[in-house]
Amino acid sequence: MTLTLKCTDNVACSQMQVAVDGTADTEAWELFVASKVVTLTSGDGTKTVAVRFKDGAGNISATALATIVLCTSADVSVSLTQGSNYPVYFPNPVTYTATVTNNGPSCATGVLLNERISMRFGGDAAPVYVSAPSTCDTRNPSEANCYIGVMLKNSTTTVTIVVVPSPLLQGTNVIENVASVTAKQTDISAFLFTTIIGSPLTGGGH
Repeated sequence: MTLTLKCTDNVACSQMQVAVDGTADTEAWELFVASKVVTLTSGDGTKTVAVRFKDGAGNISATALATIVLCTSADVSVSLTQGSNYPVYFPNPVTYTATVTNNGPSCATGVLLNERISMRFGGDAAPVYVSAPSTCDTRNPSEANCYIGVMLKNSTTTVTIVVVPSPLLQGTNVIENVASVTAKQTDISAFLFTTIIGSPLTGGGH
């Protein structure tokens, strides 16, 4: 990890003390430089680097801290369930809950859930109306993009969206919800859920 360091002082900064364990105390003082490469402590998780500066008069600054979350390998997956509100007819809403899981072996960062809704009336597409939590982007009315961010290993999180069927959907037609999740450390994982209008639901994924 490369640190970019800045110190201003009316006498001039001459030395610095850098600690990768988050506490600047017993580490040796060294000449001040504007950039320094450090090796973080082993393992994934939250890493905190502490730095103190000393000027030519021997005055020591307060400790400056920088924190990152280090995640090197993760396997995220998603599954979908539907609420028990069926048979589904307009204007009754359909509720889908996506469960996102980080299966490890480390934490995951940049986790993003996408749910894409499609409705079919016979062979034609029908309008779709989606509502989702404020953490989700629903500017595209047939999608919900939900930013989850950091997930610890072996953790889960859930996101619930509500879909209002089109008034065109009558008889045996379908709503499809394709959920996918990505993270910076892993490839995409997807799950397909199909709701049969007016009939019990079915689901499956990979």
